[in-house]
Amino acid sequence: MSFTSPVRIDSYLKAPATITLISKVNWRILMPKHGDLNLYHLPLLSTDQGEDVFAKLKKEYDASRSWLKKIVPFLVPVVFTAILSPVRIEDISGPLPLIVDIDEKHRSHVLTNALHTPNTLSHTTDFLTSYRRFVVIQEAPGSICQRDALLIKLELHKVSLLIFSTISLLVSIGLGIIAGMLRHNVDSGLGVLGAILGVVGIIEGLLIWKLKNEE
Repeated sequence: MSFTSPVRIDSYLKAPATITLISKVNWRILMPKHGDLNLYHLPLLSTDQGEDVFAKLKKEYDASRSWLKKIVPFLVPVVFTAILSPVRIEDISGPLPLIVDIDEKHRSHVLTNALHTPNTLSHTTDFLTSYRRFVVIQEAPGSICQRDALLIKLELHKVSLLIFSTISLLVSIGLGIIAGMLRHNVDSGLGVLGAILGVVGIIEGLLIWKLKNEE
């Protein structure tokens, strides 16, 4: 009796057969709410590239924002790398979100740009490896250590605020001129201008105060 030697299927394909194992990973994400920092997990796949990761992050962040945060043009989300205060792993393993503390944070211009325009990231397969410090890993019971996370919070964008204020001023001046022409009275035009500027200023102040309280 003779046996034929086993033949690999990839010999027919004239190329090595490779199998890519796909696993699920989670990133630690922090978002402020009412003065506290809430910990969330962002579900990802091990095959996700940088653009995929931040497209998912942007989608999750946009879904979590209130309608007020979405319509205010001069407050924009900024990404920080943060280090959680050391706690037992059991303290951050419960149902999410959980309130946590951080020891330090550093603004990341690269990741902030990626949040706003995910397609600016290069198509590299080792993106998750490069940022593996944000990945939730299996830890031994009772483990106490510092853990890295991404923090997303709103900040005042001075250029956007200047543009918004300039447009408001021009609109107010235009309405004041129209009111003065219709009533043939300069004082009426100035009164309308002052009233509109006052209302706009109050609205801007209330919006900033309200949104900062939500943070």
